Amino acid sequence: MPTAAKSSGAGKTAAAKKSGAVRTRRASNVAYVFFNCDAEKSHGSMNIFYNHEIYRDTQASRKALWQRVKEEQAASRIEIAEDDLTSVRTAILESDPAEASRYIRFGSIETFVCH
Repeated sequence: MPTAAKSSGAGKTAAAKKSGAVRTRRASNVAYVFFNCDAEKSHGSMNIFYNHEIYRDTQASRKALWQRVKEEQAASRIEIAEDDLTSVRTAILESDPAEASRYIRFGSIETFVCH
């Protein structure tokens, strides 16, 4: 009988842990892709086989996307006016990363829906 009491108590503990667990926000169903492109941002100039990294809508991925944008600017593959750097950083890290595209020349961040 003592064995049954132990397993019963263990079940209650596990159930208590489950109900007290902190719930996390459900993952977003969007992802972002940074593309190098022409000045007009034509879709024909955006090559998924060249720019093949997909950034999910998570804090870590947004930070990685921001790092990528900074690397592309440092390598002179994209242009961002000094006055617009803060706007680009804020859009990528805190709001809609695709909005940063309007400040980037020769680069674009596109939104894709994941199913």
